[in-house]
Amino acid sequence: MENILLIDKKQGWTSNDVIKFLKAKLNPLQKDAQGKSIKKVLKQDEKRFRIGHAGTLDPFATGLLLIMLRDGTKKFDYLQTLKKEYIVEIEFGKNTDTQDITGQTIWEYDEVKNGEIDLRNISQDKLNLTLQKFIGTIWQIPPAYSAVKTNGKRLHTLARKSKSKETNEKLENILEEKKRQVSVYEAEILNIEKKVLKVRFVVSSGTYIRTLAQDIGVELDYGAFAKSLRRTKIGEYKVEDAAVVIDIN
Repeated sequence: MENILLIDKKQGWTSNDVIKFLKAKLNPLQKDAQGKSIKKVLKQDEKRFRIGHAGTLDPFATGLLLIMLRDGTKKFDYLQTLKKEYIVEIEFGKNTDTQDITGQTIWEYDEVKNGEIDLRNISQDKLNLTLQKFIGTIWQIPPAYSAVKTNGKRLHTLARKSKSKETNEKLENILEEKKRQVSVYEAEILNIEKKVLKVRFVVSSGTYIRTLAQDIGVELDYGAFAKSLRRTKIGEYKVEDAAVVIDIN
């Protein structure tokens, strides 16, 4: 409907992996008698197959990905304006270089202070007040490991090469220049465990939830990273109505 396909992305897939998979399924290359692909030659009046997605999901994240097919690609600007809902598990006790579970530890709470972390010893009122500090329009520096572009290259490409002091400083300057305003509309605690806080966020397009997780860790002085992340809604589109890529024939 509307040439918008709802996909429930699995963990480990990039958003572009989904695009490649669907393109091969929905617009396969012609094959010769030996089964080898024949490069398509499109007639001048034939429309090229168009496909894209509205809103990248990190490989470690799961959930709703909106795929635009053919004329649906014209809806990109509109889809980008829609609010997004996420469910994130924030684990406290350390920071990682990617701000999520896939990264390397760069700071650990127990190396700085003695004692164990137990969020259940913190009143829920204090936890709620901490979350409320991030409600509204805030400035956010994108993660170094992100799809944000600088000079035509993705930031994560530069981040992986940042081994020297000079390149690290260059990356920090670029990140500061890429600072942006985003909006956090809702933040609701869903569950509290010893080291993990499960939160539902409703945010504007362009908001990095793993950056929110890290900043909340800073606010509570524990350090934190996104242990898991799932996008559940984009506007009125719901992940419950989405198909899993391996289920598409």
